[in-house]
Amino acid sequence: MDRSAEEKQQNLSILLLTHFYPPEMGAAAARCHGLARWLVRLGHQVTTLTGFPNYPSGNIPSEYRRKFRVSENRDGVKVVRTWVFATSHRSSIRRLLNYLSFLVSAIITGISLRSSFDVILVSSPPLFIGVAGSVLASAFRVPLVLDLRDLWPDVAIEAGAFTEKSFPVKWSRFLADFIYRRAAHLTPVTESKLERLKANGVEKERMTVVTNSVDFDKLNLSKEFE
Repeated sequence: MDRSAEEKQQNLSILLLTHFYPPEMGAAAARCHGLARWLVRLGHQVTTLTGFPNYPSGNIPSEYRRKFRVSENRDGVKVVRTWVFATSHRSSIRRLLNYLSFLVSAIITGISLRSSFDVILVSSPPLFIGVAGSVLASAFRVPLVLDLRDLWPDVAIEAGAFTEKSFPVKWSRFLADFIYRRAAHLTPVTESKLERLKANGVEKERMTVVTNSVDFDKLNLSKEFE
């Protein structure tokens, strides 16, 4: 088999599930956009499933209002946006509604996509997005890969928002364990997170540390080497 044929066989159709995506601001949106763009550059076909942009203002742009689903192309990536309960995230209740609304709409929209995917890639947090990814992975009968930037509910405990024995923590830990069991592979962002997951029963063979990266397209290095 020649090299081009071998590379063609390795190309994947990937459904990337993320709560945040440009034009939204923040590290999560920028990271997922960069990841999707570079996967396309490597020859993979990427469909990003995300919500209507509303972070951090809590306002949905006019072109997305009164709609449930909008498809567009951004840097070679097919982006499918679906309805969410918009919020500025100042209220815990409204933030929860924002997460739950995307959980439901992402499942509905994802199942309705007339595509054949090889893998579902989920960027978490929020934790609920892992549930949507699990449902879609089952619907498409493909592996679920869970990219973990923070571990819930650990991060909430460390921030002092909840105690270990509180109901939200117990419920979140149950949900997290369910999602971790469903994932074919997990990619924590640091070695310490990998070790914490391992201590909680996740097999090391199912994990690979994927650290934060640098997008060289955003840097002008020419002057540094003149």
